[in-house]
Amino acid sequence: MELGHYQWLGKRFIITWYLDAVRLGNSRKTTSFALCEKNGHIARIMLTPIDYIVIKDVYVNGDCEDGKWCFDLDCPHCKPDLKYLRKMGIKSQEQLVEVHKRFERIREELKLTVKEHGVVCEFPNPVKIKISKTAY
Repeated sequence: MELGHYQWLGKRFIITWYLDAVRLGNSRKTTSFALCEKNGHIARIMLTPIDYIVIKDVYVNGDCEDGKWCFDLDCPHCKPDLKYLRKMGIKSQEQLVEVHKRFERIREELKLTVKEHGVVCEFPNPVKIKISKTAY
């Protein structure tokens, strides 16, 4: 398909979701996250059960359309806004850095990568991570 009418959106990057990949602390609650094709790092944490259905890609045209939600602190287009991240329990830049490091460690240990066409991957046995009382 030719870009044509959609060129104004900018460059498209695929998002790959990893569902129920992480178990938080001792709870039964799991969380899901997404990798962005731009750098192959974790860009999103699922907030609603339909995120993985709705969020399949992001467009970058100078700024990233989802930069305010992004966790890829290594990406030049990542511009996290704490007012949006508070919904995930992140209240400070220090907490954001801590969460970013933990999820990146999991991504590296499990050798997670962006899949072609934004495939959704499920985890039957989530990885357990310790969480502080002040961070996600």
